[in-house]
Amino acid sequence: MRFTLTTLFVLFFSAYALGQYPIGEATHTFVDASRSNRNISTKVFYPAMTAGTNTTAATGTFPVVVFGHGFSMSPANYDNIKDNLVPEGYIVLMPDTETGLSPNHSNFGLDLVFVGNETMGANPPAIISGHIGTRAAISGHSMGGGCSMLGIKNTAHPFVTSVTFGAVDTNPAAIDAGVVDSHNEIPTLSIAGENDCITPAGDSPIDFYNALDSDYKAFVEILDATHCRFSSGSFNCSTGETFSFCASGLADNVQHQYMFDMAIPWLDFFLKDDCDAWDEFQDYITVNNGGTLFDVQTAGTTPTKPDATMPMITEAGIELSSTVAATYQWYDENGVLPTETGQTIVPQNPGTYTVVISDDNGCTASNSFATGLPVELVSFTAQAKGADVELEWITASEENNDYFTIEYSTDGRNFEALGKVSGQGTTLERTSYDFLHENVFPGMHYYRLMQTDYDGGFSYSDVVSVKTGKGLSFNLYPTLIQGGQQLNLIVEGEQSVSVEVMDGTGRLLNVLEFNGTGEVFNIPSDGMTEGVNFIRISTATESLTQRVVRY
Repeated sequence: MRFTLTTLFVLFFSAYALGQYPIGEATHTFVDASRSNRNISTKVFYPAMTAGTNTTAATGTFPVVVFGHGFSMSPANYDNIKDNLVPEGYIVLMPDTETGLSPNHSNFGLDLVFVGNETMGANPPAIISGHIGTRAAISGHSMGGGCSMLGIKNTAHPFVTSVTFGAVDTNPAAIDAGVVDSHNEIPTLSIAGENDCITPAGDSPIDFYNALDSDYKAFVEILDATHCRFSSGSFNCSTGETFSFCASGLADNVQHQYMFDMAIPWLDFFLKDDCDAWDEFQDYITVNNGGTLFDVQTAGTTPTKPDATMPMITEAGIELSSTVAATYQWYDENGVLPTETGQTIVPQNPGTYTVVISDDNGCTASNSFATGLPVELVSFTAQAKGADVELEWITASEENNDYFTIEYSTDGRNFEALGKVSGQGTTLERTSYDFLHENVFPGMHYYRLMQTDYDGGFSYSDVVSVKTGKGLSFNLYPTLIQGGQQLNLIVEGEQSVSVEVMDGTGRLLNVLEFNGTGEVFNIPSDGMTEGVNFIRISTATESLTQRVVRY
C-alpha cells in the first residue's frame, strides 16, 4: 500500500524533469602542490552546446557543485547526480580519488575542497573556463558526505551551501565534538533513508546532522528509502545492503525523484537566488512531513530571501514607468492601487508613488517616486582618489530641495546612508556638489543620491560604481540606462583596456579597445538587450565585470 501511495506522490510532486542543457563530459587532473603535488583526477560534467566528451560548453555561467562519492565507489556510480543537475544549469565536479577499500578520509575531504578552490579561483578546468558562476556547493553520498564536512571543518573553502545524501562519519571523525570547527557554518541539507542499515549507530546521518554548526540546517529522512539507492547503483554497496537484510518499498527512480525534488530547489535558492525555489522547497517538505513520505527536522535561522534589483522609476510627461520586471504592483500614499499592475502608471494626484516588483526568480524589491520632482540632476560621478572616493554631482535647477542623502552599497543592491549634503532650496542656477568617502577598502563600490524636498517627497539618482585599490581601477556610469544612451568609462592609470559587452546570458555583443588615462570613453548601448547586461573590462593581467541594466 505504501509503495502505491508514494508513487502517486511522485507523479503529483515531480517538479524537476530533466532540463534544457545537454551534458558535456571531460576529465581534469588538479595538482595540489601543498600535498607533494598530489594528483586529483576529476570528472567534469557541464552544460554543453551538444552532449558528448569535450564538447563546447553552453553559453553563460553556471554554479558549481563538487560531489564526493561513497566508500568503494566512484563517479561512475552517480549518473543520477549529473543527469539531474547538469541539465538544470549546474557544473558538477566529481573527484575520482580514494575509490579503493582503504580510503584516506582526510585526503578525500581535502581533495573536495581543493577542487572547489581551484575551480572557483584562478585554475579551473579549461573546458569550463569562462563559464563558472560566482557560487559553489559541496555535496556527497555516504563517505563522500562525511568527507565533505571533514574537508571544510578547518579549511578555507568557496562553498555557500552543502547537500548530503546518507552522510556518515569519517576517520578522523568529522562529527567529533572535540574537533575545532571554524568553517562549516554554511546552510546544509541532509537527506537520509529510513531503511539505512549500512551506517552504524553513532555515525549515522542523524548524528552527522546533529553535529553540524550550520546557521541553518534541514534533515529529511525519506521513509522506506535505503542508503545505497542514493546512487545509480553499486555492486559493493548493494551487496552490503543484501547481507544486512535492508528492506525497501521504494524503487531506485522513486528515491531519486524524492532526493532531487528537494536538492534542486535548495541549490537553486542558495546558488541562483531563486526565491520561488525556496518556497517550493519549504512547501514540499512541510506538506510531506510526518506522513507517508518524510520525517523532517530543521534548526537555526531561516535564510532571508534576497532582494531583486531595485527598480528605477522615470517620469515622461504625465506617465511614471518602472524598469523591466516580471511583475508590478503600484501604491500611492493611501495604499495599494489594485488595478495598477503594469510597468507604467498615470498618477491621478500629486504625491509619492511606489512600485513593488518581482524578478524572474520570484524575488521582490521596491522604489518610490515623488511626482513633480524638485531637482533637475545633470550628472553624478564617482572617482577613486587613492584610498578615497570622490563623489560629484551637478543640478541645473532646484525647487524646494531640502537635502541630498548619499547612499552606499558594496553589492549594488543593499544601500545604507553615508552622509547628507544640504540643498539650495529653490534656485534656477547651476549648482555643483561634492562629497568625499574616505578610507574605503579595495574593491567595488556603489553609490546613489536620495534627494528629499521640504515636504518629505524624495527621489533617487542612477547608481554609479567605482573600483578602488591596486591593479585595474575604473569608473563606469550610469549602471541603469535607456536604449540609445551611452555608458561612460574612466580608467585610472596609464593602461590599455579591452571592453566586452555581453547580454545577460554571457553572449558577446561588442568588443572595444581603449588606450589612455583619465579621459572619458564612450560605450554605446546599441545592441544591448533589455534587462541585465554585463561589461567586462580587461587589461593584460586583470579582468573585472560590471552589471548594467537597460530599460
